Amino acid sequence: MTKTFKLKVPVSLDDIALKDYQKYVKVSEETKDNEDQDFLTLKILSIFCGITMKEAYELPITKFDSIITHLAALLSTKSKLSTRFSMTDPKGDTIEFGFMPNLDKMTLGEYIDAEKYMSSWETMHQAMAVFYRPIISGNKDFYKIEKYEGSSKYSSIMKDAPASVAIGAMLFFFFFRDRIVENYDGLFTATSSDIEQGTYTQGFGKKWGWYQSIYSLAKGDVRKIDEITRINIHKAMMWLEFEKEKNEIESRMIKQAYKRWA
Repeated sequence: MTKTFKLKVPVSLDDIALKDYQKYVKVSEETKDNEDQDFLTLKILSIFCGITMKEAYELPITKFDSIITHLAALLSTKSKLSTRFSMTDPKGDTIEFGFMPNLDKMTLGEYIDAEKYMSSWETMHQAMAVFYRPIISGNKDFYKIEKYEGSSKYSSIMKDAPASVAIGAMLFFFFFRDRIVENYDGLFTATSSDIEQGTYTQGFGKKWGWYQSIYSLAKGDVRKIDEITRINIHKAMMWLEFEKEKNEIESRMIKQAYKRWA
């Protein structure tokens, strides 16, 4: 008796949920050093086709090979930015989410959250909740989305978003981040003081990250931290770069004065 299988083979990355893509990335990273990749291949079938590992193992070889070839092609597909997409909840209600209309208008807090969550596929659903929020008004080309209230509000929902949307948003943000680093290169380049202090400065920076910048902008006043995170990203970056360069110049002047009088 021939055994039958019920497979749900995705046609494109649009048919793959972000949560399943996250599972795939995790398994790929855990097995990347294994010489035998059979487990990964079976796991890919299990994750994306809705079958158990046992069922994947029992698939006819011809069917097995054709599906794997198809999935490999999908996973190598490049995705463009999707400015808007819709999802339907269990109650049948459809919500349309829109990408932030202008990244140059994002706040420092949004930028920090996006950069943090984009650093790992495990937290990509949280990054998606930074970029995409329900559309509250507008038309096809111009729209307004909900105000950002933290990634936790929609992060769970974003696990069901299409993987193609997440990949497109990630690539788009990386281009934006590269532009930020290029435009404010003085802020991201080590100064002579940083080099002199060496390991201590690096360790401090690694531990506190963006909190150092928020602390500087708030001038040490903890009551202003929330207010600071709502500042425009470019306004914050320009102040931080100016402050860093000013402090470096003042430090050099003090050292030169000390040498003259020493």
